[in-house]
Amino acid sequence: MKFALRYLLFVLPTFALVGCGGSSSSPVSNPPTRNTIASLQHITTVSSTVDPTNGDQNPYAIAFAPTSFTGDGNPAHVQPGDLIVSNFSNASGVNGAGTTVEAIRNGKPVTVYNEMNAPTASGGTVSTAGPVAIAFAPNGNMWIANYGLSGTGNDGNVQIVTPKGIVNQTFTDPRVVAGWGQAFNGGYGGKLAFFTVNVNAGTVVRINISIVNGKPSFSFDQITPDLGHSGNNASNIVGPQGMVHTADDTLYVADGATNSIIAIPNSTTTGMTTGRVVYQGSPLNQPAGMTLNPLNGDLIVANQKDNNLIELTPSGQVVAVKPVDLTPVNPITGAGSALFGVVATTDSNGNLVVYFTNDNQNTVEKLSQ
Repeated sequence: MKFALRYLLFVLPTFALVGCGGSSSSPVSNPPTRNTIASLQHITTVSSTVDPTNGDQNPYAIAFAPTSFTGDGNPAHVQPGDLIVSNFSNASGVNGAGTTVEAIRNGKPVTVYNEMNAPTASGGTVSTAGPVAIAFAPNGNMWIANYGLSGTGNDGNVQIVTPKGIVNQTFTDPRVVAGWGQAFNGGYGGKLAFFTVNVNAGTVVRINISIVNGKPSFSFDQITPDLGHSGNNASNIVGPQGMVHTADDTLYVADGATNSIIAIPNSTTTGMTTGRVVYQGSPLNQPAGMTLNPLNGDLIVANQKDNNLIELTPSGQVVAVKPVDLTPVNPITGAGSALFGVVATTDSNGNLVVYFTNDNQNTVEKLSQ
């Protein structure tokens, strides 16, 4: 598909984040509390995430739109700084059948994208479903990993969508179906790349972007073997999911099937690699979403099997364990699992704030001081 240069994902400088080597599997031991989740005591509901037009529910992805692009002020479009969530299920609760993306504004969800018959940049429409993960480019374009309406992942894809909800590209290469995670490389070394996950294969794939004759060109590199996965449909699939890219070009991957965090150094250029195990085992308990603490470079991980947030250093020290939903989780069926997406930022006073999706309540929640 051809589209104008203005739709591309050109990079602005990113802020430095800590990412270092080492491997450890140590319990919490006199952890620091300042500027970590251990110091956050209040959980408040920010908004419902149920789509106001079609009732889509089950929020999965959560991300902040960048402030590095110019918004058009249209409430139906993504605006700079918007808190964005996606709905994985439809109004009847069918996993993978959700099609909507919401901006959370003034305590309410506002539909900014619907995958059902979405317009494409070249004319016509395209339909898909099951948005699991979102990563933003500096120009406001969303890269969306979709698991697909069938519930098997085989009809999943990765889409590039403008702030106005126009589909620039839909990738259906077999390496990127069954989308389950999404991350941007920050333009490391002058190279543009997004990372995605084929959870059915347990693999991480890099989508490389280059400019050929003034137009974008994309290529795909599978950069890991099967890191571990289980299940075979939208209701039980588990595998690599949450991803964080840091300024030293390390990609951290949370894998719920092996209860582990993997570090992939030189992620923008690496070939096939198993990476390095940063941490494995308790208190990780089917980790799903993952984000970076902007104040200290720690990894903050959302557990699906006990509804805890876990903070770890990039070298593998457990810093804190924070329960954020007290609903018991059925260890067999997963019923009661609330957590999926998580994103960390700071408030106007420079204090850590963590936002997470709560699937039990169909809400976005805020953990703060």
